[in-house]
Amino acid sequence: MVTLHTGKSYDVIVVGGGIAGVSAAVAARRQGRSVLLIEKASCLGGLATLGLVVLYHPPLDDGQGQKLVGGIAEELLHLSIRYSYGDLPEGWAYGAEEKPGKGRYQTVFNAPAFALSLNELMQKEQIDLLYDALFCIPRMKNSRCEGVSVETKAGRYYYEAKAFVDASGDGDLLHRAGVDMVERPENALTFWMLSADLDSMQKAIDAGDVGKAIHIEAIGANPHEDCLDRDAPQYGIRTPEEVSEFIMRGMNMGLARLKSFERNKRCLVSIPGIAEYRKTRALVGEYTLSEKDRELHFDDSIGCTKEEFEPYRIEIPYRCLYSRQCDNVLSAGRNISSDGRPRDTIRLIAICAQTGEASGIAAAMIAESGKAAADLNVALLQQKLVKQRNRLHF
Repeated sequence: MVTLHTGKSYDVIVVGGGIAGVSAAVAARRQGRSVLLIEKASCLGGLATLGLVVLYHPPLDDGQGQKLVGGIAEELLHLSIRYSYGDLPEGWAYGAEEKPGKGRYQTVFNAPAFALSLNELMQKEQIDLLYDALFCIPRMKNSRCEGVSVETKAGRYYYEAKAFVDASGDGDLLHRAGVDMVERPENALTFWMLSADLDSMQKAIDAGDVGKAIHIEAIGANPHEDCLDRDAPQYGIRTPEEVSEFIMRGMNMGLARLKSFERNKRCLVSIPGIAEYRKTRALVGEYTLSEKDRELHFDDSIGCTKEEFEPYRIEIPYRCLYSRQCDNVLSAGRNISSDGRPRDTIRLIAICAQTGEASGIAAAMIAESGKAAADLNVALLQQKLVKQRNRLHF
């Protein structure tokens, strides 16, 4: 028989310690709320760190020298290169709103250094953090979540809160709370790993820049394509066997690349420690962002960006972050309510941070007011976002 231990109670609990979850936790804590962040792995950052997707993308600008994304997303961009390699184009100083000339507001970063920096940020912000803790099930009362149970090496624990953010990447909390979700097998095989060789090491020595020694090996789905090539196998999370096959076939691709290396002259530096899924479950929210919304303005926008490989700009309505089926749980990151090409954009690092910050502030407001997500004062939420240097409209 499994004993359920009772842990502390919080104002806000965030499930998932990827970039969206970190941003949500920081945002809620800066609103004066007590926060618990639950992460199944042993470091923060999700695909950005464990997945070795080491390009802080999409850029924070529109490609024409105008910044679109600020707030915690911009803060984390600079944090990603604080303690290791990574450069920004001249002119993109922290807080700059525009920059003449070329050079996108983005960078390549060192994944382990970024993970350690995120851990330091949690301590600085006094956010309680559970590592190696797997979210299990929520406890629901009518349309409100009262608490969540997690499986740990010390046993199963239960934590209560007034509001929650689902930043699991797969909508685990919302799905298990009975909220309507869309699930599609839209993941082509992909496997990011890092390598180095004697030539790149020499270039690094000559340039005095250790980052130039690292090759990013993005194998499988071409990031410049739709990632929905129906001639290739598409994977989801429908069974544990399917997830395991996705991981194992990715490793097989990595091994094939490794076998092509010239022995003693090129080596692997790191392989991913997380399944590199792009899209799994998505919330069926009050509004679903899709291609029809390109270049449109929304009164309840919580942020804006430019699509990853398209010229279109999009604004993200607050209504994409919640469902009336669950009053006190917000969605953040790739599992917000979206479809089509915009869904390919909202899963990227900077936009995960952007939706995470909005969800964290909204959760703090729910914890303080007791209101449902659908009944929050959106104008006040927007004021708080703007105060944190976020841009709501393009």
